[in-house]
Amino acid sequence: MTHNRKPLFLAILMLLALACNLPLFAGSPAQEEQRLQTAVALTVEAINGGASLAPQPTLTTAPAQPSPSPQPTSGGAAATPLPCNKAQFLGETIADDTVYGAGESFTKTWTLKNSGSCSWNTSYRLAFLSGDALGGAPSVNLTASVAPGQQALLSVDLQAPAQAGTYTGYWALLAADDSLVYNVSVRIQVRQAAFSITRVNPAISDQSPAACPFTYDIPLNFSSSAAGKATYYTSTSLGASSPTRALKFSQAATLQETLSWTIDSSGGYWLKVYVDEPNHQWFGPYNFSVSCP
Repeated sequence: MTHNRKPLFLAILMLLALACNLPLFAGSPAQEEQRLQTAVALTVEAINGGASLAPQPTLTTAPAQPSPSPQPTSGGAAATPLPCNKAQFLGETIADDTVYGAGESFTKTWTLKNSGSCSWNTSYRLAFLSGDALGGAPSVNLTASVAPGQQALLSVDLQAPAQAGTYTGYWALLAADDSLVYNVSVRIQVRQAAFSITRVNPAISDQSPAACPFTYDIPLNFSSSAAGKATYYTSTSLGASSPTRALKFSQAATLQETLSWTIDSSGGYWLKVYVDEPNHQWFGPYNFSVSCP
């Protein structure tokens, strides 16, 4: 059986034409391979007399790989520097609203930690700012240096007022240049004291008069705990008693009375004071001597 050479000749011509139309490195390897497959298919079709083959699958390139995420650089952000003067509150004595009697003394102490970068030297001080001073000193200097990280006890001696009520005082730790380091405060309650005579203090002393008999005027100082009325009388070593007298206090205070006593001769003497209302109590005896010429 003879073969028709015409189709073969035409196929060779087609391959040559395709080769001329496929420039080297015109595309990716996958594209070159696709073109080559197309040419072979056309050639086979030509050889077989134009019979078409099943379409060849198209080659696809592999998907591009994702770029790796950038890794964080070591080191991070720079740390914020500590301020020079900074304090942390750790505790205190005398809780707020502690109740005291009128005139009662107490000591308030605050505990602070030096959380800054500078040491607190003895030029740093606890100073009164405002409110009720409660008899405290205007300022109290630190007694020793406090390095960063160490604790300091800040104390001030105070006294409750004479009148009942709520009292609040504001204090602060100040640096050497008087800049504020930390604020603190104290708040107390003062109860209304029951009225009484708390003390009788005669201004009494030994006497050497120019002549006898002489009249000795003795100051009698009565101190009270609050406002109120009192009664009293005196008794002497000679057996004499004074009439009952009254005292009126508008607040906790000290009032002065005078006892006039006529003494005839040298010797040792004593004086006593009886507070009837509200105490029902004796004060004394208070002793002294007299030397007549």
